[in-house]
Amino acid sequence: MDKATQQTWQDIALLLLRLAVAALFLSAAWDKFFHWSQTMDFLKTTGMGIGLPAWFAALYAFVLPFVEAFIGLAFLTGWCSTIASAVLFFTVASFWVVISRDPTYVGILKDFHVYILLLALTTFSFGFGKYALPCHCCKGK
Repeated sequence: MDKATQQTWQDIALLLLRLAVAALFLSAAWDKFFHWSQTMDFLKTTGMGIGLPAWFAALYAFVLPFVEAFIGLAFLTGWCSTIASAVLFFTVASFWVVISRDPTYVGILKDFHVYILLLALTTFSFGFGKYALPCHCCKGK
């Protein structure tokens, strides 16, 4: 396989991964925006279950839908891969901390978050590919 063909397949793979992450995070943000009280209750319960103060859990619950919407839109458009991938990594890492300490969650959810963390590292390393909006803050990545 020549270099151009390999680059094309890499760009297509990055596009498909981006669209999958965008769909996941936009749907999660949408759900949190329209079920605000349930999101607050869930995060307060799980947050306090691992020792977070209630004010921090409430703040986290308020900010989370906006962060998820940013991640979803950034991955959908392919804008600012470095910033979006870093935000994705730290957001999912914070989910993972909460979920890994809660024994009621099954293993697949813990594994799923590991895969998303790896995807964040992949897009952080390789950028969003050719099919993305240019970003001057990320040097076109």
